[in-house]
Amino acid sequence: AVVLKDEGIAELLVYDRHEQRSALVTLRDLAAARELGPQSLAALEDEDLGDFVDTPHEVVELGDGRLIVRREGSLRRAGGTEPVNHRLMLTKRLRLEGDRLAPSLSVELELENAEPAPVAFELDLMFALNLSGGGHNPAAYYEWTAAGEPRTGPHDGTGDLLGTSQVAFGNRDLGLHMTADLSRPARVTWYPIETVSKSEGGFERVYQASSLHLRWPVALAAGGVQRMGVTLRAEQSRDLGAEEEPGS
Repeated sequence: AVVLKDEGIAELLVYDRHEQRSALVTLRDLAAARELGPQSLAALEDEDLGDFVDTPHEVVELGDGRLIVRREGSLRRAGGTEPVNHRLMLTKRLRLEGDRLAPSLSVELELENAEPAPVAFELDLMFALNLSGGGHNPAAYYEWTAAGEPRTGPHDGTGDLLGTSQVAFGNRDLGLHMTADLSRPARVTWYPIETVSKSEGGFERVYQASSLHLRWPVALAAGGVQRMGVTLRAEQSRDLGAEEEPGS
């Protein structure tokens, strides 16, 4: 007999188009993107019109705590396979700063329309984050402001914020609080990354991480350039490494 330990587990049987990594860039049709909430993104109901996720990028600069990569890619027509006559140049700048207990990671994107015609789309900058939030762990959370009031939700839950410039998340037991400061307001969406596993008791869902999406509408004039990005800052109130040392 097949035993399902969780309701709706069949809905999780969706194969990702790519590895769940961080700082990945997806491009979508603007009109279609408006209808895409966390459940739709988790079910892969969106269409990536760009080719910037799994393709090679040129290393422009690599130094102490910084990396600049670039790719000239193309934009497909929604629902089609042929490239539109639009070449897009994406430059991605990553910078690490701070120290072990207060590090920061900045990701800045520069997008240039390399064709003499305007183009518009949604740009999604995605991160996969695991803060031990499975099972609605009360210590793991997302934190944001809505209508001037602070709000919180479980880190393995879903969220969809419109026009926000900051979202925070962390784990109180680990003493970790992280703040994501966006360079310009965006739609911020998140949902749990869950897999299906077979144990002795049957098939069950297993929480892996939270998928955080920073989503900007982009309209580029002919030869136009736009920039957007995020800085992730961590505050660590516990030094877990020191606590694990003998005699601590």
